[in-house]
Amino acid sequence: MVELSSVEVGLYPNPADDQITFVSSVEEPFTYKVFDVTGRIVLEGSHQQALVTLDVSDLVEGKYFFKYTLENQASIITTFITIH
Repeated sequence: MVELSSVEVGLYPNPADDQITFVSSVEEPFTYKVFDVTGRIVLEGSHQQALVTLDVSDLVEGKYFFKYTLENQASIITTFITIH
């Protein structure tokens, strides 16, 4: 099991125009959810590797929350902004 305190994450570019890339320091399957400021889920999925690139070109300009959850249910939330 991975200790959450040992996990480093990054999300770039921020602010983003058409894509964001999320990267984790651990090679472990994870799920993700992207929420808008009202708490509505606008994107979600799962990935098997430490890096995922998402298309955010259809999202309204503004602030979003990216929730990264490992298989042991530990999660990290980071934010990003979209501009178009």
